[in-house]
Amino acid sequence: MKYSFHRVGTHNGHPVIYTKPASGDLIQTEEQFTGFCQLMNNYKGRKWYWIINCKDMGWEHVYSISFAKRLYEHITVTHKETIVEAWLFNMNTICRTLFSLFPDPRACVMPTDRLELLVTMQQDKASHELTDFCLDLLNAS
Repeated sequence: MKYSFHRVGTHNGHPVIYTKPASGDLIQTEEQFTGFCQLMNNYKGRKWYWIINCKDMGWEHVYSISFAKRLYEHITVTHKETIVEAWLFNMNTICRTLFSLFPDPRACVMPTDRLELLVTMQQDKASHELTDFCLDLLNAS
């Protein structure tokens, strides 16, 4: 199975992990769910940032509310203390609906305006490479 979940840099001394659900295989079975969770569990016990690119994400990527609930439980139980912040890009109606079900102050919808995003990244003291990566996510939308 192919999942979108890879390291794209470092921020404040912690790994930054990027995922784009629409570019990975759909998670529809228990085995697939376990495989995706294992990728997250590689960062268990240490702090990390998570960039989630919601571009092209549809209901098929969250095939049931049960899946969304289980993923949320895995994140809040296993990674509650390790995910420093999740940066959400290219939010659509489906993503806004899904993420509104599970409010977490560490989940930030990133600006869609390039200048606003640049200022946000500079205020957070992100590296030039990480800032460029994030700005490129806006170009891809």
